[in-house]
Amino acid sequence: EGKEVDFCIVVDESVEKMIEVKATDSNPDKNLRYFRERYPFPAVQIVGRLKREYKAGDIEIRSAEKFLQEL
Repeated sequence: EGKEVDFCIVVDESVEKMIEVKATDSNPDKNLRYFRERYPFPAVQIVGRLKREYKAGDIEIRSAEKFLQEL
């Protein structure tokens, strides 16, 4: 169907989070939203240049730098 997310964080063979990566776009990605609606995994969009972190429904919009520092 041409839908994908960039990657998933997996621990002990279980998906922990679905991740979408954007350089500047802080609007939730349509494919990430599609998968979040169908699967029970947390969804995060990390953005390279983000002014403010926020939550859009069930999707976290995070600064790439802060998100990666917390891994």
